[in-house]
Amino acid sequence: GGDGAEVGEARMVLESRPLVRGTEVRLDGLELGGECVARLTHLWADLGCVRCGERAQLRLSGLSATACSSKVWCDKCSAVLAATLRPAFLGSAAGLSAAAFLDTAGCTLADVPRFGLLLMCACGAEREVSDPARGRRVRDGCRECHAPQPLYFSNVTLVRHAGAAGGGGGGG
Repeated sequence: GGDGAEVGEARMVLESRPLVRGTEVRLDGLELGGECVARLTHLWADLGCVRCGERAQLRLSGLSATACSSKVWCDKCSAVLAATLRPAFLGSAAGLSAAAFLDTAGCTLADVPRFGLLLMCACGAEREVSDPARGRRVRDGCRECHAPQPLYFSNVTLVRHAGAAGGGGGGG
């Protein structure tokens, strides 16, 4: 839970072709039912400080434009570690396996231990799946039209693109 406040808020609009930069969070071997698409509701990011290597964790929203960015201070060296989540549409039919892109400053994305998905059926109904497990098939159906909505992914892969160095934004 804990997403109750975000549900009433205006949802962050997803870009159909998000800018490929930062760190890509990819769901390998993604299988979603038929015409079903999905998006992240939230993501826990394990961040590594670029200055000292200390780990910190942030929870970022995939639904709220105000809660998709956050920062935390490094416990060891007091550097500011900042991250912004840019979620994308997921769908096995469309071959969309990039769940999101994460832009970081002062840190790098080390792992994504947990996340939540919002499955959206072709009929318009939605169903939330909290913390789906890697390698475990979820067999469920749409609550409205009863179409099968299986969910499966084998692993979460992090792909670093240009702009994923984690350094601060340089002034000009």
